[in-house]
Amino acid sequence: MLLKTIPKGAEFTYGVHGPSLAAIVADNAFTLLPQEELHHRLCALDDITMGSVRGLNAKFELLRQGIGYILFYRIIQNLQQDRPRVVFMVYRRNKTNNEGQLTSKLSLGAGGHIEGYDVSYHMLSDAGLLTHTPLIDMNETTDDSVDREGGEEVKLFDKDNQDVTHYVMGEAKEAGFKKVGFVMDSKPEPGYVGNIHYGVVYAIDASEAVRFDMAEPQNDAVAWATADDLKNDTLFKDPEVPFEPWSKMIVDQIDAVEDYILTHFAPAA
Repeated sequence: MLLKTIPKGAEFTYGVHGPSLAAIVADNAFTLLPQEELHHRLCALDDITMGSVRGLNAKFELLRQGIGYILFYRIIQNLQQDRPRVVFMVYRRNKTNNEGQLTSKLSLGAGGHIEGYDVSYHMLSDAGLLTHTPLIDMNETTDDSVDREGGEEVKLFDKDNQDVTHYVMGEAKEAGFKKVGFVMDSKPEPGYVGNIHYGVVYAIDASEAVRFDMAEPQNDAVAWATADDLKNDTLFKDPEVPFEPWSKMIVDQIDAVEDYILTHFAPAA
């Protein structure tokens, strides 16, 4: 086969039919869901997932592309409080960020587009033989995307300044990536970035780390922040550097997210 270069924007991408997605994921909302219900809705995405050329999708808003939106967190034991606290990773998309509408905004979520090599397909068993089907398994596909993106976007360091990124991601994968819900937003004006995306929100325990940095130059590390910090600290109240829309919707429910993590994901005392 003759290998040819393709122009930027001609890459193939994967997404779901927007109107069909509306029956599964609430728009302009972060939806925190029980694990069983979340898995059920992810499975429902399989029937409405398809492929498209990225440039055409951006121009005509044909599909909503899936994003694994990763909340990295640490669990902090505090002897002066009745229960542990959760601190969340916060970073800033700086002025070199290529997603113009998100430039100079704070974010809780690392991650990116599902790529072709992330895609997993359902298998069909016939007389003991397994064969591939054309039906995409969105649960496993999004997990594979998160496995790749998490290691590409964030650098995590322990108290000895050792890079523990791959260890943290490996532990999360081994335990089964934890998800907490969906996030999605849209606006009536064409070209709005949210119109062609939806997020599956993951929570990855990075308690092994004490420090983080961003692996890509368009993003800057800011801080680990508690729920109280995110709601009240002046660092996160600057109107010139607001939270991007998805993160803002999560911050609005950050107490519930902390409770969810401590209830469902925290190791037993």
